[in-house]
Amino acid sequence: MYLNCHSYYSLRHGVLSIDQLIWQAEQLQVKALAITETNCTTSMLDFYKACKARDIKPLIGIVFRDNDHQQLYIGIAKNEEGIHELNSIISDSNLNQVALNEYAPECSNCFFIYPFPKSPKQLKPNEYIGIHYSDLPKLRHQQIDPDKLVVHQAVTFLEQQTADLAKQQTGIDLKELHLLLRSIASNSLISKLPAHQKPKKDEQFLPIKELEECFKHYPQILRNTQQLIDQCDVKIDFEHKKNKAHFISQLQDTEQLDKLTWHGFEKRYDSNDQKAIDRINNELKVIKKLRFTSYFLITWDIIRYTSNNTFYDIGTTYLTWKVLRMLSKKYPMGDIYEPLDELSQRRYDRQMKRQTERLMNSKFEDNFVVDDGHKN
Repeated sequence: MYLNCHSYYSLRHGVLSIDQLIWQAEQLQVKALAITETNCTTSMLDFYKACKARDIKPLIGIVFRDNDHQQLYIGIAKNEEGIHELNSIISDSNLNQVALNEYAPECSNCFFIYPFPKSPKQLKPNEYIGIHYSDLPKLRHQQIDPDKLVVHQAVTFLEQQTADLAKQQTGIDLKELHLLLRSIASNSLISKLPAHQKPKKDEQFLPIKELEECFKHYPQILRNTQQLIDQCDVKIDFEHKKNKAHFISQLQDTEQLDKLTWHGFEKRYDSNDQKAIDRINNELKVIKKLRFTSYFLITWDIIRYTSNNTFYDIGTTYLTWKVLRMLSKKYPMGDIYEPLDELSQRRYDRQMKRQTERLMNSKFEDNFVVDDGHKN
């Protein structure tokens, strides 16, 4: 029944951590929960994992707000493609520097919920109107298809008793904190905040039985809400490796790395310099052994692109930097003959192995940082 929950990932708006949010839902025996951060899906992965660990069905969405922080609509993904569609709406707005549309665009893999009474006159099949229990008396004067109504109980704070206990323990009033964040975001005094910048007093979890009691004379709204929840089924696979294993193919990657490295070598060193040859061969051997060839080619591609476009770029690790400088032909090599003792080599190998395992096991991280104690 909770289709509009947010955490402190909603910057200058949310105040709850993901753990607090899920813990409170578990205490109240909530079986399904939608995370709808403000104009982002930053908390998606943490939220999904936490829900699965507690046997709560996770729904992924976004609450779309305009530049004045007015809520336009809530988007909830039916599936993984729906997450892409929701993020595309935000990305298009940010990249093109245009305001979000008042009404949701066509997205076949998403549901959209408009706050009552702000909604299009003609709703699409995947569009609904969110009804707070305080809005129920107003429905008598509205001609709205009852099949288009769903429960809209926003969650910004903890349940009141839990919030009071947390305040006693930490000295922090989450509702006051929220108002402070809104005043900072608006560059205004709290007393000057407009009504839409302030949360409703009951933007918190209610026991499911209590929420159902509020809608007891409108069972269709409860059924609609449950049907929407049942149609959403986002699956995020954390078990299988999704990182791209090769830049081109395993064989072509190896050939390309060798070709680029030795081409750069010829520009810098005597082709008969056996000591330099041995050192480069050793580093290439380590790279191939740890299956890092594709990452070096990707980094080389980035350096090549930034060089051609006069962008500022930064280095990578000390030892690997030598090979990358070979590839890019942009930076001075420094001392290729600098000794690499056995202890340093073992330490370097261990770090590279750990970094490789982390990268291969992470499905969504794409940053590559290895700290070997040197600065470039």
